[in-house]
Amino acid sequence: MAKPKNIIPSRKICILLPETEAARLDLYLFSESEGRIPMGAYRELMLKTIKELWEFKLLDLSPYTGSPPGAFILKGDKDSIEQLTKLLESK
Repeated sequence: MAKPKNIIPSRKICILLPETEAARLDLYLFSESEGRIPMGAYRELMLKTIKELWEFKLLDLSPYTGSPPGAFILKGDKDSIEQLTKLLESK
């Protein structure tokens, strides 16, 4: 039986990385139990990173703490950061 087509087709994207960064990435993705980088590991990492790009937001706490800009930064999903911002601004 043939494999059914994906509902969302994939597209191949090719990138070149500096050797040092590619090596660090290989070490990060390497699986001791499999003795190699698991199939699909690069894809999963990219999908997770892209999802964070669209769905996550940063909040600099310097206006609320009096600390220097960039000293305390929170990262979270957009809804949580918006709720926290409203809470902090109401005080």
